[in-house]
Amino acid sequence: MKDVIHEIGEHVVEEAEYVFERCGVASDFAIQGGNVFGSVNRIIWTARTGFEADRFYCTDSFLEAFDKWKGVK
Repeated sequence: MKDVIHEIGEHVVEEAEYVFERCGVASDFAIQGGNVFGSVNRIIWTARTGFEADRFYCTDSFLEAFDKWKGVK
């Protein structure tokens, strides 16, 4: 079971890094904690919802790119 959890964690980190690259702020990628990623711009991952932007910490340009990536209109 630990191997499966580790594998899921690796996938989440890789996907979070991709989100920052896709949103044009690759240098802002960081790991804040177990499920929080970013520095100036932050995203939070949960198994239920996937990635969500922590809108309080994000720049307008990041939010626009993130919403486009996520498919929000």
